[in-house]
Amino acid sequence: MKRNPIERRVDILQDQWNAFAADDDARLFIWGADQGEHRIIDTFITKENSAEASETPDVFIRLSTPFADVQEYGAELRDELIDQYQETVDKLAENPDPDVDLKPWTALAPQSGVDNITALLATLEHFHEHHLDADGRLAIWLTPADVGDLEAFRNWLHVTVSVTPACIRFVTVDAREAPLLTELHVADEKKIIFKNASLDMSGAMEEIADQATDRAQPSG
Repeated sequence: MKRNPIERRVDILQDQWNAFAADDDARLFIWGADQGEHRIIDTFITKENSAEASETPDVFIRLSTPFADVQEYGAELRDELIDQYQETVDKLAENPDPDVDLKPWTALAPQSGVDNITALLATLEHFHEHHLDADGRLAIWLTPADVGDLEAFRNWLHVTVSVTPACIRFVTVDAREAPLLTELHVADEKKIIFKNASLDMSGAMEEIADQATDRAQPSG
């Protein structure tokens, strides 16, 4: 069956993600995107988290905690993950879904004296062990509701990805026209990948409009 314009652009993102996920050195994927492309990235990640439509063994978890304190951000992301998981458990208890096999999981308490990044990564590794196959990546999609200090946020990302294990990946979206995170890629081109989505959304809209016009034409 012929793929529609939006499906074909989701396929482009699929190829871009697969290339990143297959890179053993890479830890952070920064997608350069405009608003229209951002919506297609949303669609791609939603698809990948669907048991029926997913084409990879990877699992994406979106975390939106605002970045306010570099010393607390990792702990706050960890808390958001745990809360989000518990909300999912509660929803499934009320409305069971036969397509969702959610294994019991309790986050390990952080070791005494460890920093916020180490505690976060230990929790993510533990989650990965319980919920993913060995070849799957746990992808943390960072969409902070606010970034109080951009330079501190960049530094946190840089330090975090430098010690992130291969089974964990971080992904975020940067404004294509006015990117704020490209210098991270320049600082570490192996671990931090910057990729413009390049989806030609104006072309997609033209294709959709042409298809609608063709359907409206009388046959015969």
